[in-house]
Amino acid sequence: MFPLVHTGSLKKAKPILATDLIMSPDTELYTNNASSQVLTTKEKFLAIGGFDEAFVALQDYDCYFRLVCRFGKARRIGEPLMNVHVAHGQERISSSSNSVKGFDQFLEKHGHMMKPSHLHTLAKRRLARMRKKVSLAYLWHSLAARFYLLQHR
Repeated sequence: MFPLVHTGSLKKAKPILATDLIMSPDTELYTNNASSQVLTTKEKFLAIGGFDEAFVALQDYDCYFRLVCRFGKARRIGEPLMNVHVAHGQERISSSSNSVKGFDQFLEKHGHMMKPSHLHTLAKRRLARMRKKVSLAYLWHSLAARFYLLQHR
């Protein structure tokens, strides 16, 4: 039995996260493969303390990560079973200035579990949220740093 289940969804009639996947702590440290909706039991949700209200963004990502850490692998069903409405005219947490701080909070809370490859991916995702262009120099230095960390573990 999986501790949580997510289904693919449709956003503006385009399938998103519409592939079958078994989610583990390792896969979730790279990215939030569950997006923003999951099915779980109330008991499991309460056992991990629910959402961490100290997070200004990425509350769902933190919550789902803690679920798979505590209860084991989760399943994403690739078939889109819901429509996601995003055209409500209000700012979304994921596009607010708090979004970047959410990445920092996630790193502070879970960074001790991350491998260099997780850190590299999180840094790229953080830059993307900042809408920063990634230079060739940045990529070169980040790859060099990753190689160094792997060699000196």
